Amino acid sequence: MADTPTPPEGDPDADNHDSERHALTTEIEAALLKTGVVPEHSAPKAARVAARVTMASFAGPLPPPEMLRAYEEICPGAASRIIQLAENEQTHRHFWENGALWNDVYVQSGGLTLGFILAVFFVIAAIYAAQQNMPKISYILLGTTFVSTIPTFVDAFRRSKSRKAPTEDVPVVQKLPGSKKGGQKRR
Repeated sequence: MADTPTPPEGDPDADNHDSERHALTTEIEAALLKTGVVPEHSAPKAARVAARVTMASFAGPLPPPEMLRAYEEICPGAASRIIQLAENEQTHRHFWENGALWNDVYVQSGGLTLGFILAVFFVIAAIYAAQQNMPKISYILLGTTFVSTIPTFVDAFRRSKSRKAPTEDVPVVQKLPGSKKGGQKRR
């Protein structure tokens, strides 16, 4: 176990790393002896070699070029199949994302259309109530229509303002307090 790297100094989990490494080495030694792959006098050295195996991982649909090359060496045509799988997955994902985006557009525009139709209906009902000499009902219909639609318009206005491209900050030249000529700073 002297050949195995130690955790950096000051690592709070150093004891944990050492105990995990020792447990792994012991487990490998026992497995090697049990299967008869390694003679008993060579087990500690074989366990040290086996404990140095590292795991490699990657993020994304494609493995790194070295790994892709290794796949191709082991199984000719594997690299092109892996690339084809990634392309198919990307096409599938784009299809579903496009569908989700269009669904959002339809839901939003449908909600706005339905809200507009209901607002027009209530305004017409309020006008009818006013013509029938029912001013209280007319006020209630108009009031609730405006109270429920105004926040929607305000929210839409705020969202449209937040979607605009941010403006670049222009440096401002400002006179420093107590300074005479040339006492300016840029912020």
